[in-house]
Amino acid sequence: MEQLLDPDALPAGPYAGPYDQAFAEDLEHYAEQEVTLRAQMETVVNPVAFTITTPADTGEESGEGEAVAPLLVVDFDDPSPALRPGEQVEITGTVHEAYNVPDTEENLGAPPGPDVLASYDGQPFLNATSVQTPTPQTAIPQATTPAS
Repeated sequence: MEQLLDPDALPAGPYAGPYDQAFAEDLEHYAEQEVTLRAQMETVVNPVAFTITTPADTGEESGEGEAVAPLLVVDFDDPSPALRPGEQVEITGTVHEAYNVPDTEENLGAPPGPDVLASYDGQPFLNATSVQTPTPQTAIPQATTPAS
């Protein structure tokens, strides 16, 4: 018997939030949709591809010990800023259900080699349109004085 999905349980509208277990479980429902994810940079694969994982600042302690699988992010339009593993990032892009090495590698410019991205073949990925690193709040707020 086929199980029908409860429409109230499906995500509604564009997602903007952390890359966490809940998002990863609903990833297929976001296919071909634009999302904005807060995440932690995990590994630089090449100049236009990297992986992300759950951001360190989510404050979520599930206690179950479940790690969220890294998500491949490709940014063909504009090489990402110099990212460092562990750095917090905010990424806007379109979710795709399966990375296809032959179809997407032609867009990489300088392919990283056959084995580098082969492990991501068939895995979901995010085609980024914007990658930003949050700027630290170093400015000291100025005190306001009442106008005389």
